[in-house]
Amino acid sequence: MASRLPAAMIVSVLRVFMLHKVGEGSKPHVIPLTYVSEPGSPVVRPRAYGVVPSGVGCDRGARLGSISVMSSSAPTPAPRAWIVWSLRLTATFHLVGVLAQAALAGLFVTGDVDLLAWHRDNAGYTHSMLYAQLVAAVLLWRPGRGAWWPAAASLGLVVVETVQVALGQWRVLEGHFPLGMAIFGLSAVFTVWTWLAFRRPRNSAEVEGTA
Repeated sequence: MASRLPAAMIVSVLRVFMLHKVGEGSKPHVIPLTYVSEPGSPVVRPRAYGVVPSGVGCDRGARLGSISVMSSSAPTPAPRAWIVWSLRLTATFHLVGVLAQAALAGLFVTGDVDLLAWHRDNAGYTHSMLYAQLVAAVLLWRPGRGAWWPAAASLGLVVVETVQVALGQWRVLEGHFPLGMAIFGLSAVFTVWTWLAFRRPRNSAEVEGTA
């Protein structure tokens, strides 16, 4: 214990010297230190960690490490507005078509047989809107530099909705109705996401002006 005390004092002096001798025209940077001791040795040695300014004599690896961290945290550019609005509108129109399908199916089941033709025609409209949504989602990914999963989700909906149309044509109502409910839920979640995910945050000046 007595042998560690002088070493700790020396480390404190070195730390003060490093803080005040950074270099002319540069701010002093606090360099955190930890104290480690080798097994079986009473000598305590300081170990600095963190980013050390170049004026103190940091090596090239530390500088490159700090540069790579700064470059990796650069924000990703937002997709273009026309791509975002294309995805929003096509997803919304598709959701409206899905809701109309559910309403027409319910009225048909209650006894209005004439609505079956409307249900069939609206299925074509809804499916075409879904293909347009898929195109917009692909544009969001490339060249929009957005996420890839909206395109994958839209493609999955195309497959599921194709099966839904086939089950309706084959009059397999046991699978047609539950699958239609699943399509409605997935389409609603996706549409809400398109309207919430790309909202621009208000800057501080606008917030202060409205306060």
